[in-house]
Amino acid sequence: MNKKIIRVVNLILAFIPISLIIFTWHALPDSIPAHFNFSGHVTRYGSKYESFILPAVALIIFFSFSQFEKHVLKDKQNGKRDSVILSWTCTGILLFCIMVTVRILFIAFTEVEATANFDNIKMLALMLCLILVMIGLMLPKCKQNVLIGIRTKWTLNSELVWTKTHKFGGVVLPIFGLMSAILCMFVVNARTGFLVAITSTSISVLAVVFYSYLIYKQNKIS
Repeated sequence: MNKKIIRVVNLILAFIPISLIIFTWHALPDSIPAHFNFSGHVTRYGSKYESFILPAVALIIFFSFSQFEKHVLKDKQNGKRDSVILSWTCTGILLFCIMVTVRILFIAFTEVEATANFDNIKMLALMLCLILVMIGLMLPKCKQNVLIGIRTKWTLNSELVWTKTHKFGGVVLPIFGLMSAILCMFVVNARTGFLVAITSTSISVLAVVFYSYLIYKQNKIS
């Protein structure tokens, strides 16, 4: 997808939470869900003015990522590709903000707290798995730089090690992410699924880092 299109999409996504709050403001109850536990149940209700907090966070995230992207684009060699990675990361975070905002409004209007057959833990686990897949798919496109990617002392010292490491990560991370997502959705319960997501992320990242070390040593010996 074109970089400019992603930026426009993110701009629209950033304003959706605040638009939802403004659009429903007059009908919004004086008390709204303000905090959830890991089981997805409301643990605190607050003033409806608190409903502006998450939309404000979404806007701050968007503009912060935009500023960081401008800094990344100063790198003429790798800036464009790195900025695309940042944009997609921002997209994922903004989608999460929208989902939480919609859920808060739904519970506030229906007064059905236990609409939480929707499990927060499972949602977080699935998001982590999908982020792992997304990062893995983008890694092979990431050229050597000091800001984004698998930045070990071995990859930064050798462009060959960087390239091979990121190609390896482009295979390992999506495989671990997809397998974990399937387990989270269809096999294990929510809490176990979250542990699976955390474990698979840790193992896949450690495997890629260790691979960079092996390639560096192999290249140094040869």
